[in-house]
Amino acid sequence: MNKKTILHIGLPKTATTLLQEMVFVNIKDVFYIGLPKINEIKDTPLIYINELNKITSKKNSMDKKEIATIKNQAKAYLEQVKSEIILFSNETLCGQITSFSNTQENAIFLKEIFENSKIVFTIRKQSDWAESIYNQIMTKHNKYIINEKFLGYRHGSSINKFFNYKNDEFAKNSAIYNLNWLSMAKDYIETFGKENVLVLPYELLKGNLNDFLNRFYEFTGLEPYFPEEIKNVNKRIDNKLIKYSPILSAYSELTQNLPNSWVKNFILKNDRGIKKFLLKNNLRELDISKELFTANQKEFIRDYYQESNKQLSELIGFDLEQYGYY
Repeated sequence: MNKKTILHIGLPKTATTLLQEMVFVNIKDVFYIGLPKINEIKDTPLIYINELNKITSKKNSMDKKEIATIKNQAKAYLEQVKSEIILFSNETLCGQITSFSNTQENAIFLKEIFENSKIVFTIRKQSDWAESIYNQIMTKHNKYIINEKFLGYRHGSSINKFFNYKNDEFAKNSAIYNLNWLSMAKDYIETFGKENVLVLPYELLKGNLNDFLNRFYEFTGLEPYFPEEIKNVNKRIDNKLIKYSPILSAYSELTQNLPNSWVKNFILKNDRGIKKFLLKNNLRELDISKELFTANQKEFIRDYYQESNKQLSELIGFDLEQYGYY
């Protein structure tokens, strides 16, 4: 494939929607695939890429035949695109939210399909990023998520339960320990080559969008486009009171903690009616405006990633200390 491909892979909650809606769709001579033009992904082989985190998080890695099939489908689709430059943006490409254990598999899989792509990866200070993820998941309407690592949090567990903080410390299986941006950046650099990977902090985008975009355009070689006006997109919902069901949370925790067996799988696949029933009963309200990390928790998170963030600064040639990464 002779097309020039650029993959904007994430992270979520790093102004990705702003870039998609106000910048990427307006860049000249580029075929853009991603939000908000999501319909251009449907009914094409690229739907597999859009759901990459689901594919690569399977217990068994994809076999060569499966990879080859998707690779050929994607190439066939992209070859019929008239533009010579294709920009693909989807923040889920970097892995499963709060559990980035499959980054290396993601990188290798993307390399199999887009051999000579340039990778753009945006990061954010770990404590701020984690709070933002929590706030989004808690306030999104009509969104029901149960994750085996974060039991029942969608309906009222506090930020401490979400990140498994108890007895004045984060538990060993807390998602806080999965936010090593250095490790993720290395996975893509080792796979695509350092010259083909750009890592930029969200804080630069927020503080100086034009500087952020200039670095992006210098790296990608795209014709610069700068939005005249910036709107607040994908913002947190103003109403900070959410309704939740303690009974549903307790049920979720009970079922998720069952030993792995066909019984557990059967329950989890067929209990939607029970969940809906529990959700309608014993509803309470939670004021999530108070659901923030304490100063001590933020200090712990900063200290935990201090050394890796220092190394990341050196690796990408950008001073992250100015934004409080260490």
